[in-house]
Amino acid sequence: MNVPERSESINIRKAQVNDVEFVCELLFGLKSMYASCPETSLAAFSKHYMAAVEQALKSPTNSIWVAQTPSGEIVGFISMTRRLVLRLAGEVGVLEEIFVRQDYRRRGVGYKLWQYAIEELRKQRIKTVEVVSSLAHPGQRQFVQKIGLEWYSNIHRVQI
Repeated sequence: MNVPERSESINIRKAQVNDVEFVCELLFGLKSMYASCPETSLAAFSKHYMAAVEQALKSPTNSIWVAQTPSGEIVGFISMTRRLVLRLAGEVGVLEEIFVRQDYRRRGVGYKLWQYAIEELRKQRIKTVEVVSSLAHPGQRQFVQKIGLEWYSNIHRVQI
């Protein structure tokens, strides 16, 4: 049996366009976990989402970082965007998605992704990060406590 590495052996790096399939596969895992995915297969999901993932990888306002094992396997990702917020007179980072493959969870990989993303945002002089979280998922509750989130407000979304 292959035992997943602890986070110390995991490398975090900026995702490249040639990572699009791996990021798409992890995104499928994320959306499937929350039952927010009408596609039932990775092939159908990829057909629908691959272009959006590729566009995000090329966008100057999106940043995607991946967690990679020493053997080159991508086991997690974090996606953040930046946007200008007038009331703060500056840009804010927004955590859009974070996902770690189930067999690598509870090993510090998600936290390592978070720390790396925060350091990258600091280099861009971003001082505030917004996180949209669903506390319905038991693992998220522990994770958001670990990263020290302060609950500020609710975000409501409407489809138009």
